[in-house]
This record gives sequence, structure tokens and C-alpha cells, in this order.
Amino acid sequence: MTGLVADEAMAQRLLGWLVPDGDPLVALSAAEVERFCWYELPRKWDAYACEQRRAVAVLADLPAGIGRVRAAAVCTSATTTQVLAAWQRSGEAGFAAYRKAAAASPTTRRTYPS
Repeated sequence: MTGLVADEAMAQRLLGWLVPDGDPLVALSAAEVERFCWYELPRKWDAYACEQRRAVAVLADLPAGIGRVRAAAVCTSATTTQVLAAWQRSGEAGFAAYRKAAAASPTTRRTYPS
């Protein structure tokens, strides 16, 4: 773990979710980060909005620390903020925002769950 990670416990939780088999962090793709930020975090994690924001902030540090700027940028993007806010409004709004974001993403558009 690098000094860039502000919240060690959250970083460990994220790594356990995103690379559960102990794969190197470099194996984590931008598409997987998108799917996590836009679908798995708001839909599958038991986390309030403030914890979701903390999770994406900590997650941004992980790939950034190994030079994966594109994957880190997903976490800090306006799209991620908008999708998470939509999930807070309702499941229907969240799914709609997720589908829109995934369809607009060149890395995710063909892999998102419907």
C-alpha cells in the first residue's frame, strides 16, 4: 500500500472486492472501475452516500498510485458523481443513469448488466 491511500481500511475493503484473488492492482481495468463506481458500489455495497463518496475518493488513489490515470479519473469524474446521486434518488433513476453512462463509455458500453 502506498502513502497515497488516505484510508487504509477502505482501501483494503476495495481491494478485497475488486481484486479478490490477490491479482495485482494493475490488472484492474477502467471498465471494472466504471462498473464498480456506477453499479456495484451503489447497488451491492451497504453504504450511505457519504461512505460511497469516500470509497470513490480512496479508489481514485489506488490506480493513480501505479500510474493508471484513466481508471483513477473514473472515480473523480462528473459522471460518477451524477450516477451516484441518481442512485440516491431511486433505483429506477440509478439504473437509468448507469445505463446512460455505460452506453456513453467506450470501455463499458458492451459489458454492463441490463
